[in-house]
Amino acid sequence: MKKNADRHIRLIVIATGIASVVTQLVVIREFLTQFNGNEFVIALILFNWLLLGGIGTFLARAAGKKASLPRLAWLSVGLIVLAPLELLMIRYCRDVFFIYGSSAGFYPTFAYAFLTIVPYGLLLGFALPYSLVTARNLLPAFSGIRVYIADNIGDTLGGILFSFALVAWVTPFQAICIAHLPLLFFACRVLAHSPRPKI
Repeated sequence: MKKNADRHIRLIVIATGIASVVTQLVVIREFLTQFNGNEFVIALILFNWLLLGGIGTFLARAAGKKASLPRLAWLSVGLIVLAPLELLMIRYCRDVFFIYGSSAGFYPTFAYAFLTIVPYGLLLGFALPYSLVTARNLLPAFSGIRVYIADNIGDTLGGILFSFALVAWVTPFQAICIAHLPLLFFACRVLAHSPRPKI
């Protein structure tokens, strides 16, 4: 049982890495489109991504003994739902924040990037350390290095998938949906084998 849990956690982490890298690359391209190729937008997005990831990681410390494999799976489902919503917000809320046709300044662009990235970025930052807490609840001797290796494998696979396939063959929205399919598969697999709560 515990060996299966170890495998499930590592597969979810790899799938999360694939999904997050593709989402980040799509978000950068979308912001470049929305702000007419303004390169400083890339720095703002990466700054916000790192900031929100750090906050999410800090919040994951509170999970403690409550962290479990089914909750990790539901957390993954949350990422799957938020990713396309993030893209839709970036694409369709710009004219709500800015006057149509105007050139946005540094601070308004920073605020817009932060607000549109915050749900996915926070949850993503929370997910990786939560995976480690979950693993250690099941296997106290579990090494954190294994989670981060799995995450790096996922990140690499996500970059390869986006660079050599998705960017050339599908739309940004389709790319995000395709990249989250492995995460959906592994999350559903965990939930299907989890004991049902008693009513």
